[in-house]
Amino acid sequence: MAIRAAGTYVSKSKGSRKSKKKESSISKDRFYNLATNYFPQKFHGQTSHPKLKAKQDIDQFLMGRTFFVNQADLDSKESVYTNSPRNFHFKVNDISGNNCNSVFNGMTATKEKITSMIRKNHTLIEVNTTITLKDQSIFRVFVNAVTKKTSTSLRHYAKTSETKKIRAVIEEIIKSNCDGLEVSKLVSLLSTESLAREMEKKCESIYPINALIHKVKPIKNVACIIKSVVKDTAVENSA
Repeated sequence: MAIRAAGTYVSKSKGSRKSKKKESSISKDRFYNLATNYFPQKFHGQTSHPKLKAKQDIDQFLMGRTFFVNQADLDSKESVYTNSPRNFHFKVNDISGNNCNSVFNGMTATKEKITSMIRKNHTLIEVNTTITLKDQSIFRVFVNAVTKKTSTSLRHYAKTSETKKIRAVIEEIIKSNCDGLEVSKLVSLLSTESLAREMEKKCESIYPINALIHKVKPIKNVACIIKSVVKDTAVENSA
């Protein structure tokens, strides 16, 4: 018989205990594709949600989710080493199978692009104006304009009267080009530099500037509102 010291414990089981592997919570999730219809690339990653019971509706958990994608990834697959100064924002408004279809929900310029424009001893002119699209959606467009070098002097400031004229010209260009457009046409217009180049061209006679549309913010996105109302009425009718 083995003798042991008082207070010691002898394990009854021999050998090492087998620890159970913990199953990660994400392994139980169901994944859905994030899809858009404005650019050549239709799918832009995935979103997940835990599996639900048979009678539960998954749409209410996925509707309204937002995400943004860089324009380089939207245009082509060969964009691993390229980058665009614009990020387009989207909002999920429809679920079909495993696809989360989304609509345009704004645009922002990258931080690097915005900060690279701002310079010392130059005038920064900030402009924002509201536009109404064909489907009565309302967006607010923000523009940054920075004065260019006009001489060999160190300071390149615009007068107050000149900044007022530049603001008026920029607002007029945005209104004339964007008011009453369809959402798809607005997205294609924002994906190019045509508006910024037009602003620079028309402001050349007042004071040379570099212009950038750095943000488009949704005020009233009708596509999301209509879809949510239709969904709510369908749920009420089924109940």
